[in-house]
Amino acid sequence: MKFPDSIDMEIEFHKAKPFSIDMWYFRQQRSWVVQLKDEEGNQIGDATYVYSKPEALNQKKRWKEKYGL
Repeated sequence: MKFPDSIDMEIEFHKAKPFSIDMWYFRQQRSWVVQLKDEEGNQIGDATYVYSKPEALNQKKRWKEKYGL
């Protein structure tokens, strides 16, 4: 079984087109999580963690504008 190396993962990330944005509250860490998702619901790249709902909504708005969602 061959596992992709970091370069393959980087290329795969750039091929993925954002389809939606998921935002939710992570109670254990007391922070908001904002994630880009592809058409299949898989996370693209790293999630963004912020401390307040307004910050999370601002991040979601920025990504909506950036990716045309």
